Amino acid sequence: MSVSEGARRGHRVDHVVRQIHPDDFEEFDLVIGMDARNIEDLERLRGGVDLRRPKYREVEPVQLHLLRRWDPYAMPGDEDVADPWGKSPAAFREMYAVVERTMPLLLDHLQTMHRDVGGSGS
Repeated sequence: MSVSEGARRGHRVDHVVRQIHPDDFEEFDLVIGMDARNIEDLERLRGGVDLRRPKYREVEPVQLHLLRRWDPYAMPGDEDVADPWGKSPAAFREMYAVVERTMPLLLDHLQTMHRDVGGSGS
């Protein structure tokens, strides 16, 4: 269902997934979860230690975020992206709608982070 809804919206969904590894928390300066349970699992895997480069910690003090932090329609208490797995096509449409309206703002944030650390990433 996700592939067909993605194709209908002009997205190619053919990626290979992998689980997050503890080393990823040192490699990536921002880690995004879709719901609060994802964030709890990620925090547990990270072990509460922030291994990011210092400049990124200054610009973005928090490494783990919910995707809907950047959703202009998110309301307090409604920050999770609903998992459409096993649900109707409407659930997949809603999930894509959330992601599509949120990604431009997240990308803007990433560009700002990169600019604020001087573009070097170190």
